[in-house]
Amino acid sequence: MHEMALLVVNIRPGDIAVFGSQALVTATPLTLAALGGVMSERSGVVNIALEGIMLTGAFVGYGVAFLTHSLWLGLIAAVLAGMLIATIHAILAISFIVDQIVSGTVINILAIGITGVFYRTFLETQSVAGPGTLPVWHVPVLSDLPVVGQILFQNAFVTYAMLALGVIVYLVIFHTTWGLRPRACGEHTQAAATARINASSRSRDDISAV
Repeated sequence: MHEMALLVVNIRPGDIAVFGSQALVTATPLTLAALGGVMSERSGVVNIALEGIMLTGAFVGYGVAFLTHSLWLGLIAAVLAGMLIATIHAILAISFIVDQIVSGTVINILAIGITGVFYRTFLETQSVAGPGTLPVWHVPVLSDLPVVGQILFQNAFVTYAMLALGVIVYLVIFHTTWGLRPRACGEHTQAAATARINASSRSRDDISAV
């Protein structure tokens, strides 16, 4: 207990800021995936293909950034690749009525295998440096705040996007008509059909957008 008390006493504000900043950066991809899972779940589809979507997007983004030397092109390519895999899952689960768990599992396994083969074939043998990392944006004034400034206001674009999307997704799902429709499709398909909402098409579009 005495050693634990000394450890707590020796923690400095700078240590807390570094820990909080790293925790936020680490949580960014997990939070983005979770937001996509929420959108899919509200639309009535269990999207366990999130791992495959993230892996494919990450690999394609890395590959495009590596070949074009543009991190922003890599980011755009990652988003488009993720949307493509999500669309495949949506078509299988909704249009072809394939079991959602089976479809998601197959996509995850394929993503692991395909990205692994392409990485070992085309990228692992390259001796040049990787594409780098996205620049850190410092928000004027706010980034100078003690502890909080380093945690929340000294991050890359993707982390800021994650923080913004957390609020936006909540507001859209629970406080807009656009969000009410996928919830109706997922929670009560017949009620959605009564309101002349194409449940299959709507759910497919929402899952593709995750």
